[in-house]
Amino acid sequence: RTVVALVHIALFGQRPIRYSPVRGSLSSSIPLYHSYYIPFAMEPAASVPPQQNDTVRIMMIGKFHQPRKNHLLFLRCIDTLASEYDLHATVIGSLNSHDDDHYQAIRSYVVNTELNDIVEVKSNLRYDAVQRAYETHDIFVLPSDDEPAAVSHLEAMAHGLAVICSDA
Repeated sequence: RTVVALVHIALFGQRPIRYSPVRGSLSSSIPLYHSYYIPFAMEPAASVPPQQNDTVRIMMIGKFHQPRKNHLLFLRCIDTLASEYDLHATVIGSLNSHDDDHYQAIRSYVVNTELNDIVEVKSNLRYDAVQRAYETHDIFVLPSDDEPAAVSHLEAMAHGLAVICSDA
């Protein structure tokens, strides 16, 4: 990076400008000098006809090895809502190992709360399979903490899903 910056200064008389979809943490002691934040943009997907049944289909996406994605919070909410509403939930995430402690906690929660009939846990789906999953759901939830650069909620909006996420 330093060499690139020096070459850019020599050629153009100024430091290079970096455009980034990541704003960076406001509490970070490392500022992103000469960087400009550009929010994500997503092309709308083909419109999908509304579902023909009363089941509300809710999904979330988050890497299973990252507890900050709050899979368990999502599942606790589903458990609470399931007693009053007809719903189905899908949790999608990448997984490095089936022995991962957080992944095992997620699987155990589904079994121990008897959510097997309404919750699907899917790992390592291909991009096209994730895109098809958006098309079969109604609501997308991104319950993660300190999310630096999520794209999944934008993909969900592009597919016409209602999106629930935090401002962090």
